[in-house]
Amino acid sequence: GDRRATVLKAASPSTVTVCTADICCNQENGGGKNILDHLRSRNLPYPIDEAPCLGACGGGAMVSIDFEDGSYTLVAGLDNTLSELSLVKEKTASESKTLTSPPAEVIGDARDRMRAEVAADEQKKSNPWLTAASYLAKKAGEKMFS
Repeated sequence: GDRRATVLKAASPSTVTVCTADICCNQENGGGKNILDHLRSRNLPYPIDEAPCLGACGGGAMVSIDFEDGSYTLVAGLDNTLSELSLVKEKTASESKTLTSPPAEVIGDARDRMRAEVAADEQKKSNPWLTAASYLAKKAGEKMFS
């Protein structure tokens, strides 16, 4: 029999809608307005719209991507948006610095430093709901036992 590989082509975006509500616009890295300006500056072949709210607050600046096949996806933040649209993030002047190879003996130190940075980041990541619950439990305990 004739066996041919079937190549599935992903649907192209038909519209991108960026949330510009206060919560999304006050997110890290400029939020919704920054994403909207960034996408519009690229002169993409599909409309880049703004919405007063996409209803998925709290996870970052939200972006809805509608595809030509009728499907859609919600993503948060500029990096996830660019990734979903298969676009490359344009480097800023500070990110475009030329990197040189470090001497071989520095690599061990760099690995240790990177591990320490990851461990510190993990400690910083705390759920704000757990923080609030812990605070309220502490206050309730003070009221009950004082």
